[in-house]
Amino acid sequence: MVRKASRSSSRSKPKPKTRSRSGSRSQPKKTTGKKKEPKSIFSSTKKPSTRSSTQKNTGYTVKDKKPAPTLAKPGSKAVAKPIAKPTSLAAQPTSVSAKTGQIPVKSNPFSSTPKAGTPGLDAFIKADTKKTGSYAVAGLAKNKLAITQSAMANGATRKENAALLAIANMETQDMSSKYKFGDGKGGDSACFSPYKLNKSMIKEAVKDGKLDPKYLNNPGALNDPNNLKDASGIMLHLMRKHGMNKFIDYHRGGTSGLNGNMDRSMIDDYQRGFKNVLNQYLSNPDLMTNDQRVEGWVKAI
Repeated sequence: MVRKASRSSSRSKPKPKTRSRSGSRSQPKKTTGKKKEPKSIFSSTKKPSTRSSTQKNTGYTVKDKKPAPTLAKPGSKAVAKPIAKPTSLAAQPTSVSAKTGQIPVKSNPFSSTPKAGTPGLDAFIKADTKKTGSYAVAGLAKNKLAITQSAMANGATRKENAALLAIANMETQDMSSKYKFGDGKGGDSACFSPYKLNKSMIKEAVKDGKLDPKYLNNPGALNDPNNLKDASGIMLHLMRKHGMNKFIDYHRGGTSGLNGNMDRSMIDDYQRGFKNVLNQYLSNPDLMTNDQRVEGWVKAI
């Protein structure tokens, strides 16, 4: 009969205890079931930063996923980043909002330091003016936009653009050329374009080399909306050449007004109306883009 080995005999013999070099006994380490990865000498002991994009350690937002700006190494040449170009005039809105009836202007498209300007125009601003009312005219915002674009194409300042709008505002109901051919007048007194330029002005602009001579034989072509840029060019050239005060005399009375051979009361009446309308355009920018026509009381001649 063979006896079974007892439990004590099945146990493995205990490992002999070893001593460290220092002489102390080393105890076996307890394991938790999870292996610890060796620490890298290059890793940070701190947790990854969870700072928001508003903190100062980076120049970018978390969403951008762009690297933080780094400093250039000593001795290296820093490369300058190109400066973004400003929005050009071509990028300005060119349509009228159906909801508001206005041209959505993002920023002032006119230069604050213009290369050219009309002498004497500032004297008409906030001088002996009184506020008048205004009323809506269908399609006026579209025609105002066309005048503004033609003014900008000729290098107009904001004040000069307002002056063109004010004159067109006084001459026709909707700032267009939809009136009797020549304004019912003949010879050098005949008028054309939304500004009602007289033929004497057209002749002078051609003589000065500022207008195509074709308009001498066909001044009615200035009534074509496609030729509005040329009409605005005539106005701006003569405004700058004669100064605003003399230009009003010229516009109101032709060569007779320019040479001082016209009843002054008729010119002064027009000047007062022009000042009132001009200042309302400049003080209320919405008038430069909406369907409102400013009232101005001027006797027709």
